[in-house]
Amino acid sequence: MISRYCYCLMFIIALSGCNKDTSDLQIFVEQTREQTTSDIDPIPKVEEFEHFEYKASGLRSPFIEPKPELLQSDEQTKLDCLQPNYSRRRDPLEKYALDNIRIRGTMGRINDLTALASTADGTLYQVKQGNYMGLFHGRIVEINNQFILLEEMVPDGTGCWELRKAEIPLWDADTGAGN
Repeated sequence: MISRYCYCLMFIIALSGCNKDTSDLQIFVEQTREQTTSDIDPIPKVEEFEHFEYKASGLRSPFIEPKPELLQSDEQTKLDCLQPNYSRRRDPLEKYALDNIRIRGTMGRINDLTALASTADGTLYQVKQGNYMGLFHGRIVEINNQFILLEEMVPDGTGCWELRKAEIPLWDADTGAGN
Protein backbone atom coordinates (compact mmCIF):
# COMPACT_ATOMS: atom_id res chain seq x y z
CA MET A 1 0.00 0.00 0.00
CA ILE A 2 2.78 2.36 0.71
CA SER A 3 4.15 1.97 -2.75
CA ARG A 4 0.85 3.00 -4.31
CA TYR A 5 0.75 6.01 -2.08
CA CYS A 6 4.26 7.03 -3.17
CA TYR A 7 3.40 6.70 -6.83
CA CYS A 8 0.32 8.86 -6.47
CA LEU A 9 2.24 11.50 -4.55
CA MET A 10 4.97 11.63 -7.20
CA PHE A 11 2.36 11.96 -9.95
CA ILE A 12 0.70 14.90 -8.19
CA ILE A 13 4.05 16.63 -7.69
CA ALA A 14 4.94 16.15 -11.39
CA LEU A 15 1.61 17.63 -12.49
CA SER A 16 2.02 20.61 -10.26
CA GLY A 17 5.41 21.36 -11.92
CA CYS A 18 3.68 21.68 -15.31
CA ASN A 19 1.62 24.64 -14.19
CA LYS A 20 4.56 27.06 -14.40
CA ASP A 21 4.20 30.41 -16.05
CA THR A 22 4.84 29.99 -19.83
CA SER A 23 4.13 33.57 -20.81
CA ASP A 24 7.80 34.27 -21.67
CA LEU A 25 7.76 31.29 -24.03
CA GLN A 26 4.60 32.55 -25.73
CA ILE A 27 6.13 36.02 -26.12
CA PHE A 28 9.29 34.53 -27.75
CA VAL A 29 7.21 32.50 -30.22
CA GLU A 30 5.13 35.55 -31.21
CA GLN A 31 8.26 37.71 -31.71
CA THR A 32 9.90 35.04 -33.86
CA ARG A 33 6.80 34.75 -36.06
CA GLU A 34 6.74 38.53 -36.55
CA GLN A 35 10.44 38.75 -37.49
CA THR A 36 10.59 35.89 -39.98
CA THR A 37 9.42 36.27 -43.54
CA SER A 38 8.32 33.57 -45.90
CA ASP A 39 10.53 33.42 -49.03
CA ILE A 40 8.91 30.30 -50.39
CA ASP A 41 7.85 30.50 -54.01
CA PRO A 42 4.24 29.73 -54.70
CA ILE A 43 3.47 26.21 -55.89
CA PRO A 44 3.72 26.11 -59.69
CA LYS A 45 0.62 25.34 -61.63
CA VAL A 46 0.73 21.80 -62.99
CA GLU A 47 -0.23 21.53 -66.62
CA GLU A 48 -2.98 19.12 -67.34
CA PHE A 49 -1.73 15.87 -68.87
CA GLU A 50 -2.95 15.19 -72.38
CA HIS A 51 -3.58 11.54 -73.07
CA PHE A 52 -2.79 10.01 -76.44
CA GLU A 53 -3.24 6.58 -77.87
CA TYR A 54 0.02 4.79 -78.76
CA LYS A 55 -0.28 3.03 -82.08
CA ALA A 56 2.76 1.04 -83.17
CA SER A 57 1.08 -1.12 -85.77
CA GLY A 58 2.98 0.60 -88.58
CA LEU A 59 6.34 0.49 -86.80
CA ARG A 60 8.96 -2.25 -86.49
CA SER A 61 8.63 -4.48 -83.44
CA PRO A 62 11.43 -3.85 -80.93
CA PHE A 63 11.75 -7.61 -80.45
CA ILE A 64 12.66 -8.35 -84.07
CA GLU A 65 16.18 -7.65 -85.34
CA PRO A 66 16.19 -4.78 -87.84
CA LYS A 67 17.01 -5.43 -91.47
CA PRO A 68 20.55 -4.36 -92.35
CA GLU A 69 20.71 -1.32 -94.55
CA LEU A 70 22.38 -1.57 -97.88
CA LEU A 71 26.07 -0.83 -97.76
CA GLN A 72 25.92 1.25 -100.91
CA SER A 73 23.51 4.01 -101.69
CA ASP A 74 22.06 4.39 -105.17
CA GLU A 75 24.35 7.37 -105.78
CA GLN A 76 27.46 5.31 -105.04
CA THR A 77 26.46 2.53 -107.41
CA LYS A 78 26.09 5.10 -110.19
CA LEU A 79 29.58 6.49 -109.59
CA ASP A 80 32.07 5.51 -112.26
CA CYS A 81 35.06 5.08 -109.97
CA LEU A 82 36.88 2.43 -107.94
CA GLN A 83 34.57 0.61 -105.52
CA PRO A 84 35.14 -2.44 -103.29
CA ASN A 85 33.30 -5.65 -104.11
CA TYR A 86 30.75 -5.91 -101.31
CA SER A 87 29.25 -9.12 -102.63
CA ARG A 88 32.41 -11.22 -102.20
CA ARG A 89 32.84 -13.45 -99.16
CA ARG A 90 35.10 -11.84 -96.56
CA ASP A 91 38.25 -13.63 -95.38
CA PRO A 92 38.79 -14.23 -91.63
CA LEU A 93 41.74 -11.83 -91.39
CA GLU A 94 39.63 -8.90 -92.65
CA LYS A 95 38.26 -8.31 -89.17
CA TYR A 96 41.74 -7.42 -87.84
CA ALA A 97 43.74 -4.23 -88.32
CA LEU A 98 47.12 -4.75 -89.98
CA ASP A 99 48.83 -3.70 -86.73
CA ASN A 100 47.33 -6.77 -85.04
CA ILE A 101 48.54 -9.26 -87.66
CA ARG A 102 52.04 -10.78 -87.47
CA ILE A 103 53.69 -12.77 -90.28
CA ARG A 104 55.40 -15.69 -88.52
CA GLY A 105 56.98 -17.30 -91.55
CA THR A 106 56.64 -18.51 -95.14
CA MET A 107 56.67 -21.93 -96.75
CA GLY A 108 56.46 -23.38 -100.23
CA ARG A 109 58.29 -22.88 -103.49
CA ILE A 110 59.90 -19.61 -104.52
CA ASN A 111 57.13 -18.73 -107.01
CA ASP A 112 54.33 -20.20 -104.86
CA LEU A 113 54.89 -19.08 -101.25
CA THR A 114 52.33 -19.36 -98.49
CA ALA A 115 52.62 -17.27 -95.31
CA LEU A 116 51.60 -18.01 -91.74
CA ALA A 117 49.86 -15.05 -90.13
CA SER A 118 48.91 -14.84 -86.45
CA THR A 119 46.51 -12.45 -84.77
CA ALA A 120 46.53 -10.81 -81.35
CA ASP A 121 44.28 -13.56 -79.95
CA GLY A 122 46.85 -16.21 -80.96
CA THR A 123 44.99 -17.72 -83.92
CA LEU A 124 47.22 -18.85 -86.79
CA TYR A 125 46.08 -18.49 -90.42
CA GLN A 126 47.60 -19.69 -93.67
CA VAL A 127 47.41 -17.04 -96.40
CA LYS A 128 48.44 -16.96 -100.04
CA GLN A 129 48.47 -14.47 -102.88
CA GLY A 130 44.93 -13.26 -103.65
CA ASN A 131 43.66 -13.61 -100.05
CA TYR A 132 42.37 -10.55 -98.23
CA MET A 133 43.39 -9.16 -94.83
CA GLY A 134 43.06 -5.93 -92.88
CA LEU A 135 40.18 -3.51 -92.46
CA PHE A 136 40.53 -1.80 -95.85
CA HIS A 137 39.87 -4.63 -98.31
CA GLY A 138 43.61 -5.43 -98.45
CA ARG A 139 44.38 -8.03 -101.15
CA ILE A 140 47.72 -9.86 -100.97
CA VAL A 141 49.63 -9.18 -104.20
CA GLU A 142 53.05 -10.55 -103.23
CA ILE A 143 54.55 -12.89 -100.64
CA ASN A 144 58.32 -13.22 -100.24
CA ASN A 145 60.72 -14.22 -97.45
CA GLN A 146 60.90 -10.63 -96.13
CA PHE A 147 57.33 -9.29 -96.18
CA ILE A 148 53.79 -9.52 -97.54
CA LEU A 149 52.71 -6.76 -99.92
CA LEU A 150 49.02 -5.73 -99.83
CA GLU A 151 46.97 -3.51 -102.06
CA GLU A 152 44.34 -1.79 -99.89
CA MET A 153 41.33 0.30 -100.86
CA VAL A 154 40.76 3.41 -98.75
CA PRO A 155 37.83 5.82 -99.09
CA ASP A 156 38.69 9.22 -100.56
CA GLY A 157 35.74 11.04 -98.99
CA THR A 158 33.75 11.53 -102.19
CA GLY A 159 32.23 8.06 -102.37
CA CYS A 160 35.09 6.61 -104.38
CA TRP A 161 38.06 4.56 -103.22
CA GLU A 162 41.80 4.82 -103.83
CA LEU A 163 44.42 2.07 -103.93
CA ARG A 164 47.40 2.17 -101.57
CA LYS A 165 50.19 -0.30 -100.91
CA ALA A 166 50.85 -1.72 -97.45
CA GLU A 167 53.63 -4.00 -96.30
CA ILE A 168 53.66 -6.43 -93.37
CA PRO A 169 57.23 -7.47 -92.54
CA LEU A 170 58.20 -10.95 -91.37
CA TRP A 171 58.02 -11.03 -87.55
CA ASP A 172 61.34 -11.54 -85.76
CA ALA A 173 60.73 -13.36 -82.47
CA ASP A 174 64.21 -12.38 -81.13
CA THR A 175 63.77 -8.62 -81.50
CA GLY A 176 59.96 -8.54 -81.22
CA ALA A 177 59.61 -6.50 -84.39
CA GLY A 178 59.36 -6.88 -88.14
CA ASN A 179 62.59 -7.26 -90.14
